[in-house]
Amino acid sequence: MWQHMNVKADSVTARSVLGEFCVLPKHTMFLTHLEMGLITLHTSKGTEVYAHHAGILKVTEAGAVHIIVPHAISSTAIDINKTQEELDRLTSSEQSGHDEHISWAKLCIQAGNDALST
Repeated sequence: MWQHMNVKADSVTARSVLGEFCVLPKHTMFLTHLEMGLITLHTSKGTEVYAHHAGILKVTEAGAVHIIVPHAISSTAIDINKTQEELDRLTSSEQSGHDEHISWAKLCIQAGNDALST
């Protein structure tokens, strides 16, 4: 399920396959593939951080930023202790094929810690 939200932000920071970038007001049109990572929105109310799966970021001619990802979670909604328990379970498992889940858990912990430090 794709997620949609409408937020007025002063800047958006994200990571593409070419590295981290920031979109400011009046940015030129832009389209990029996002790696799984963190999106930081700087708004009039403060900073919001989201962990997200890979997707697309598009800046329109009007300057609107569209972020299309299959899953994202606000750093404030992350239960760091529960996520750490899940990470511990995954890393201690002798089964293979958990790499993406391990990466997601680590990313969520990073996002959650970022929320605590702001």
